[in-house]
Amino acid sequence: MDNLQETGYKIIDNFLPEEDHKLIENTLIKDSLFPWFFSGDKSADGELMEIDDLNNYQFTHTFYDKKTINSTYCNNLTLLFDSVLQTLSIIRIKANLTFRTEEIVRYGWHLDFDSNKHKTAIYYVNTNNGKTIFKNGLEVDSVANRLVIFNGDMVHTGTSCTDKKFRCVINLNYIEQ
Repeated sequence: MDNLQETGYKIIDNFLPEEDHKLIENTLIKDSLFPWFFSGDKSADGELMEIDDLNNYQFTHTFYDKKTINSTYCNNLTLLFDSVLQTLSIIRIKANLTFRTEEIVRYGWHLDFDSNKHKTAIYYVNTNNGKTIFKNGLEVDSVANRLVIFNGDMVHTGTSCTDKKFRCVINLNYIEQ
């Protein structure tokens, strides 16, 4: 099930060489100086949330957005993904950090951007029992160094985790070559 043209998605395990994955992991979740920013909403449309407002938050770090570098960490990260994904143009790269909940919380259905001309890729920084769920029924487990690529018009959501302190992913939106 990895033909993006036929299925609309592709799952790649061991996406990056181990030393590159460790660099990302160490930077994002082991370096206490990495700057995370509070976001009071998980989804652009709070009405789509299937949770109470108390759990409707996350921490984010936007590396690149709207043709602007927003982070000193952007260049190294962009080079890692750009060389493998063969992007024509990057729309946005951001990391999401969602904290553990007592029970798995499924967040709101959404599209990252209102366009079917782009691809979305989710890179899983740590292994946990959270998931990315697609409205078509596909579920992708959060496994460290896994990447799922899918068409930008696939409605999806994420979940919290219950077995680790947090779930960390990097979300990339891009135009393919």
